[in-house]
Amino acid sequence: MRSRVRRQCYYDARVNDVNLRDITSSGQNANILRALRDGDPHGSRGKSGIFVFAEEYEGDRFEGGEEFIVREGDDLGWLGYFIGASKCLEALSIRDLPVERERIDALMGGIARNKSIQEVGFLTDIGESGLLLDDFFRSNKNLSMIGFANSNFGHQHAHDNITFKLGQIQRNSMKIFSFCDNIISDEGFSEICGALETQQSHLENLSLRDINIGRNRCVMVGNMLSSWHAPKLEELHLDNNAIDDTGLQSLVTGMMNCSDLRMLRLSGNSLITAAGLSSLSPLFDSLEELWLEEMYIGDCGAAALADSLMGNKALKRLFLDHDTADITAIGWEAFSKLVCDASSFNSTYLSNHTLLHVGDSDFLTPDGLHQRTSGNILRNKQDVAIWKIMRFQPIHNMSEFFFQWKLKFLPLVVTWFKRARHVLAEMDALAGLNLPACLENLDNMKLSAVYKFVRGMPLLIIDGYNSRRTSTRLARKRRLDGETK
Repeated sequence: MRSRVRRQCYYDARVNDVNLRDITSSGQNANILRALRDGDPHGSRGKSGIFVFAEEYEGDRFEGGEEFIVREGDDLGWLGYFIGASKCLEALSIRDLPVERERIDALMGGIARNKSIQEVGFLTDIGESGLLLDDFFRSNKNLSMIGFANSNFGHQHAHDNITFKLGQIQRNSMKIFSFCDNIISDEGFSEICGALETQQSHLENLSLRDINIGRNRCVMVGNMLSSWHAPKLEELHLDNNAIDDTGLQSLVTGMMNCSDLRMLRLSGNSLITAAGLSSLSPLFDSLEELWLEEMYIGDCGAAALADSLMGNKALKRLFLDHDTADITAIGWEAFSKLVCDASSFNSTYLSNHTLLHVGDSDFLTPDGLHQRTSGNILRNKQDVAIWKIMRFQPIHNMSEFFFQWKLKFLPLVVTWFKRARHVLAEMDALAGLNLPACLENLDNMKLSAVYKFVRGMPLLIIDGYNSRRTSTRLARKRRLDGETK
């Protein structure tokens, strides 16, 4: 503690005189320190975030702000000092720092003073240096996102660097927790679930990707989600975790408690079969996006998903990887029938009018299925049904549907086709149809339906007259039978 105070006094005394070129290895790094020192929230690229990483790092580059590449000649103590003093910095990510403990401690000690950072990610093993950040987590009331990646967590490491720090964060402030691409023991994972269970039920985004959850840990996550009171979880990322059908069922039990859940990512979990996919059906009352890329779905899986989505009123996008899903024309037909069952007028009317896309993330999908989902962009689901009836139902089916209304047909058909004209105009605005041709076809459908009805009207009148006579005769007979008893 005393060393941190002495270090702070040292920087305070020299901050106005230090030449930034002398404490950095490049002009870019010097400019970052200058922006932090001068309170410039945008830096040189209009961002308020910094990605600090060693020169040897060859992974994906950072898109959330400036890149401070640590080389020989960079004083990490000064970097930590300027980060700690900044009132504008919003995001900080640290990846693959040099191994010198003294330099890392100086950086972490400075960061601990910052109170403006909202998002922080540790993409490296911070080890014992992370303990210097306890004050940061305790005093920063703006922190809404924390992430850990590329580390090896045992029980004690998980307790010191995750469980304890989550306990320090102001309750209800954190919205996003990311724990991805880590190696962790069962005891360590249990530590994390326990901390999230008791302290972070207000999370909106939980990411547990690439950590090999497996069946037992699925139970832990499911129990954690089940225990949350009035959870606000909207996104759950579980990609590449060796989840099987049994594990998925345990997760679904927990997810059913999360009524605000909008996005679920299960891509890369190749052990999930049709049985597991069927267990997702309780989630389709709220779920809007489901990611199943890099998974073998097959025709059986496609049929299971289509059956589960029969009553769907929420799911809009279902992402499948064409290369690995191995769905044939039979499986795609199951989805086509789901969104537009053309076997009868009523079947079309009762089809799924919510699903907008079934296919890969580039929004490629079989053409026939795309045509059937195109009308689902309309907001009014009654209008979607009208569009699909006009697009996929033969005229004779339409006439038969209207015949069931008998002599109420004429005002009904006028209202229906008037609404259909409005639907065509809206679809033209949204999808750029050939409106004149569509309107001409609509007029032909209207005339054909009326013509068929007029031809059948005498029979309807006769049937109605005979039906009334028969009803009157039977009623009189029942009354006479009652009087003679």
